[in-house]
Amino acid sequence: MYNNYLLILLTLLFNFFICAYSKEIKNDNYIVGILRNENDKNYDDVSINIQKEIDEFINDKMNDIYNIIKENKDTYGKDDEKLNELNSIQFNKRSNETEKLLFINKRLKSNHNSVLSSEFSKSSKGSKVEYIPIESTLVNHICPISNYYAINVYLSDETAKIVRNMKNVIFCEKSINLKSTIPKPLKHKEKRNNYSNINNNDINNNDINNNDINNNDNDDNDNDDNNSKLYYNINAIKKETQWSDVSVQEISYTPNHLSLLSQSPLVNKNKTIDFNFYYPSSAGKGIDIYLIDQGLYSNHEDFNRYEGTEDERTITCDAIVKDNDVYITKDDEEERYQCSGDDDYPYHGTMVSSMAGGTLYGVSKKANIHMIGINVNTLSTLKSLDYILLHGKPHKTVISISIGFYFYDKALDDKLTDLINKGFIIVTGAGNDENNYCVDKYSDHFFSFQGYRKSIVVGAIDTELNGDGYTKSFYSNYGNCVDIFAPGLVTFPYNEYGSTTDVNTLEGTSCATPIVAGIIASIMSEHPEIKFNNESMRKTLIEMSIKDKILFPNLDDTKDTPNRFVNNGKRSIYYPDNVNIQCGKSSNNNNNNGICSEGCCTKDGECISFENHPDDKCFIENGCQSEFGYCTTKEKSIEECENEIKENEECLIEISLDLTIDDIITQCNTFNSQKCQIFYQNQFSNRSICSIAKEFKQFKKYDDFDFNKYNNNKNICNDHFGTDIIKCKKHITSFNDCILEEELFDDFNNTEIDELKENKYFVETCGSIKSDKCEKFYKNIEEEILSYPSCSIINKLQKINISKYFDDVSVDYTLNNYKILSSKCDNIIDLSVKIENCNKELEEYKDCFLNMPNNTTTDDELTENCYTFINPNCYNLYYDYKSVLPNCHYAQQFQNFTLLNNLPEITNTYMDICKYNPPKNIKAKFISDCRSYLIDEKCIFDYNFEMTNEELIQKCEIYTKECTNNYLNQYLNIPGCRLVEDKDVIHEFYFSKSKIKDNKHLCMSMKGNDNDIHEVNNLCEIELERYKICNLNTNKEFINENNLKSNCINFLNEECQAFYKNPFKNIPYCHYAMKNNFRNIEIFDKSNEKYKYYEEICLSNNSTIISTTSSIISTDATPTSSPTSTTKKTTTIKKTTTTKKENTTKKETTTKKTTITKKTNTTKKTTSTKKITTTKKTKTTTIKKTISTKKTTTTKKTTSTKKTNTTKKTTSTKKTNTTKKTTSTKKTNTTKKTTSTKKTISTKKTTSTKKTISTKKNKN
Repeated sequence: MYNNYLLILLTLLFNFFICAYSKEIKNDNYIVGILRNENDKNYDDVSINIQKEIDEFINDKMNDIYNIIKENKDTYGKDDEKLNELNSIQFNKRSNETEKLLFINKRLKSNHNSVLSSEFSKSSKGSKVEYIPIESTLVNHICPISNYYAINVYLSDETAKIVRNMKNVIFCEKSINLKSTIPKPLKHKEKRNNYSNINNNDINNNDINNNDINNNDNDDNDNDDNNSKLYYNINAIKKETQWSDVSVQEISYTPNHLSLLSQSPLVNKNKTIDFNFYYPSSAGKGIDIYLIDQGLYSNHEDFNRYEGTEDERTITCDAIVKDNDVYITKDDEEERYQCSGDDDYPYHGTMVSSMAGGTLYGVSKKANIHMIGINVNTLSTLKSLDYILLHGKPHKTVISISIGFYFYDKALDDKLTDLINKGFIIVTGAGNDENNYCVDKYSDHFFSFQGYRKSIVVGAIDTELNGDGYTKSFYSNYGNCVDIFAPGLVTFPYNEYGSTTDVNTLEGTSCATPIVAGIIASIMSEHPEIKFNNESMRKTLIEMSIKDKILFPNLDDTKDTPNRFVNNGKRSIYYPDNVNIQCGKSSNNNNNNGICSEGCCTKDGECISFENHPDDKCFIENGCQSEFGYCTTKEKSIEECENEIKENEECLIEISLDLTIDDIITQCNTFNSQKCQIFYQNQFSNRSICSIAKEFKQFKKYDDFDFNKYNNNKNICNDHFGTDIIKCKKHITSFNDCILEEELFDDFNNTEIDELKENKYFVETCGSIKSDKCEKFYKNIEEEILSYPSCSIINKLQKINISKYFDDVSVDYTLNNYKILSSKCDNIIDLSVKIENCNKELEEYKDCFLNMPNNTTTDDELTENCYTFINPNCYNLYYDYKSVLPNCHYAQQFQNFTLLNNLPEITNTYMDICKYNPPKNIKAKFISDCRSYLIDEKCIFDYNFEMTNEELIQKCEIYTKECTNNYLNQYLNIPGCRLVEDKDVIHEFYFSKSKIKDNKHLCMSMKGNDNDIHEVNNLCEIELERYKICNLNTNKEFINENNLKSNCINFLNEECQAFYKNPFKNIPYCHYAMKNNFRNIEIFDKSNEKYKYYEEICLSNNSTIISTTSSIISTDATPTSSPTSTTKKTTTIKKTTTTKKENTTKKETTTKKTTITKKTNTTKKTTSTKKITTTKKTKTTTIKKTISTKKTTTTKKTTSTKKTNTTKKTTSTKKTNTTKKTTSTKKTNTTKKTTSTKKTISTKKTTSTKKTISTKKNKN
């Protein structure tokens, strides 16, 4: 597939409920995170007293923000009606009272029955705070998240800047208003005559088994006529699945997504496929499935509530969330069963509800369905998640989300963590961009919710059973964060116009996601004793999945994508043709005298096929009844398997592209032969005796030929010759010019001669039938077609059916009339005129004609020739020259034109070199040139902090002039881009799209455009998020011992240290925003006052943090956990500055080189590179500061006493078993003569004499 895809991608987000940014407005809702104290726990997990303290603190902050809005209301513009609220509040401040707003919080507390306090009171020396209750649209509560509280604030760009820099505000993110771009359903269908051939009663009769066979108490398969005709074995399914009971839904609708979930994909294509859906009879009963989507219309037969029965369940719209407004539908009968979050018909929401728990089209038919209808934006999604947190039941709730956002949102990320930690299971879609979006949150390719790597992520496969596995749907995203795949094309209820029976079809990972949610619900209902959480359910799904049976066609980078298809527990295969499931003398199988249709008759009278894994039940020694079916022995099964392998040994091949074309063709013919295909199908679907024998003996060549090798062979045989197939088809269709159309021939006969002389089609047709090519075609059609190499190759693989391209009637008509028309052409057309006109045509296209490449043609020349060839004007010449040069086409049959002599050969050659099969180096050049265009620095320039305003203005002038919105749409005019595949430039395409947008905001913000200034600030926010751990501007009152340790680890982190050294190199957009006064940011760097605080604390010898931080920032020392012998060479430069009160400055510079060999016992792994700053105080008010850089693999335990009335004690985890005596003498240049003696009491004995003007010497 070539470049069409990217153009489509610009306008279509294929079949997934994805969203696009709505038009920007100046003022908008922002999600603001407020942190009271870093030590706070989640609001819902603390006592009511702590909650009241947090309530009061958040309320105070909301008052502060409200005051900011009041003081800066002019920044909102004149016509913003939301600000009218400011005029409705009257304050009556008394001398001894302070009035504040009490922002009413409608959110219930999760662990207390009381509602949030309606009044706070605070007394201090006779003063009192009076609270005025308000339900504000400008400032209101959202919900607690993690250890902070999120509020919704209506802000202008200017007030957003102020709020971002408020104390205790940890983020201020715009709630992205999104416009849904859901594609219309694929097709609309009215209700079929029936959905099932069995028990298809009226759906409204409250009978859950209206189209199911519910096999309660069916342990003996019942001895009635109906069950004697069943082709599946309920008891066997129970044993296989361990379900408490089995229900069966017979399905006649297509696409049939359900039947794939309860059988192996390796079905026998030569038999009637079983389209039943088998599922546990508990069917999700007692489990709540919450869906966050458009909404739900539940007036359809698919949404049976089974009212009045023991299986009665809930199917409701629980709430409608629009921005921050949560409307609970409990008392609204109409909205409770028919709701929409965006005021349109919610077919997407109806579809996901059906897939999860619909009676006819859903998986968990007894589960409770709860829809949260939203107008899709981050705010409404966040409120929906919080609603579920408050109302859902942990370990009994599944949340299905089939929407996605192309950006990272911290609040959503943290809220997912809250829900998962509480025991909720969350399932989300992978998305439909045919891309790998498993990237970090800073990437331009981030996509939620899969990017958070927390939920269970679902990809899509084609909804079909073809006998040799599944195929990944072309649109489905992939990558290592996709946990499992499920059917992507589904049938669902469509009730837009009130019908309770109509259906439609839709395709996407949106459809696959609720299917997995439904399977999860059925697993939970079957195991009520297990408290599943998100992680344990992920593992369960993986364990139950069908592995390594998904094909990923045309994708090279899917090796890290888990190859797993969801399965509900049943993998056994049954066929409607095989109605004999019981056997033996005592069976009810009267139709065939108790004999099995296939497989063996076990001791218990059960017909069991090889593909359903009989193990040793088919052995005569285990009671197999040979007179009623196949039976064998262990030894005989091994012998039969060996014979089968020997007979099909030619099929056990591994085809390689290193072989010659002829060898590949030969092997592919063998591979595709009916004999080998049957052999393969029998092996992989366990229909061979080897499926039994391999349990008792290894068959090396047979065992080595696995499903992956089969798929490799299949891909080579199908895909490797794809180019030849295309070229052959093109060659065959080129003979269409030789076929005469009866209607056109009659027109020629009825047209005046003078008109025919100038008739383009007449001249063109005459040129064709007189060509050598057509003359050969008329003589022997098959021979002429197969003379073309690609057709010869394809014919060897599979005989070409020529009648498929040319029907016998047309061929007979042509052969009977072409000579008549040829004679007519000679009589009417003036050859000299055509020759003259031909020369004119050739002159017009002279720049397009290429020479045949040869051994001396360089790669650069080939590339340029390809660019000429693919030029739209020239490509038409090569692709259909007879239409472009009709006069030449005719004249060429009578006169030689050098330029036209080899045109067909040149066309085929360059078509092959440039388009179909370019050499690697040539293809690399195409890709490189296309990428160069896509990342042209004129439009894709990077702003950096060293760029002057003049330089930026100059770049923006070029950008504005040359980089219009159509810049990317024009990329197909670039020759290199016309010759590459989409996947080769997809990342550059998206990068360019993003960068052009960023640069547009940058350039337009220089003109004072508020929207673009806002976007530049958003870019700055993204930059700051990356270095969030490096920002240690936290007030000291928030810092405790744990915080300090964590902060020091971050402070000493190499990336943070690089940031401190030159912050604006890493945050250029923030630099630009600050330089232009778009916002004020306190940058934590080396000039920051708090940097010096952390430098002193984190690098101090007296700090207990050092042992922790040193191991974090280590680079190349070797950790040890057992006694080791280490040879260590250390070079230390030690600089000591001592200042005394006596106005004496002592500067000591020492270069010390030590070689130590020591054996060390240690109990703690330590690898460290330490930079230590030490401050010592003595009674003589001496301050001694030492900066030492030391590389070590040891941590020492030392107790030392210095005689200057100062005692220093250091304890670490390393114990040194060595006695070491060191004598050292130091040389010091100082203004004062000083003598000191230092004595150390430890396992290491050191004597050090320090005096002026001396030389230090070490002995070890």
